[in-house]
Amino acid sequence: MRYLGSREEKSLIGIDLKSNIKATVEAIWNTRDTATNQFQPEFTSKENDEMYIDRFRNLWGIADDVYKWNLKKMKTQNKQGVCQSVGMDILGAAIKLEV
Repeated sequence: MRYLGSREEKSLIGIDLKSNIKATVEAIWNTRDTATNQFQPEFTSKENDEMYIDRFRNLWGIADDVYKWNLKKMKTQNKQGVCQSVGMDILGAAIKLEV
């Protein structure tokens, strides 16, 4: 996601992703921990995750069936890296959008 959002990417792939990027930013922001502004690795519904995993498996031949990260059992450093990278990738794409 971090590389999407500018005019150059749109011309390369021929698809305008603005509405997808904006919707993803909203979902990530709305599911953050509001006390700490910590992004969460899950920001969509289980149904959407299932569709994504099925599609990924069909295209790549293999996929994990993980729908929820067990953040309580993760090392703090790993948890923060995963959660922040999810949010920062999409925010980086959103910043590049021409509004």
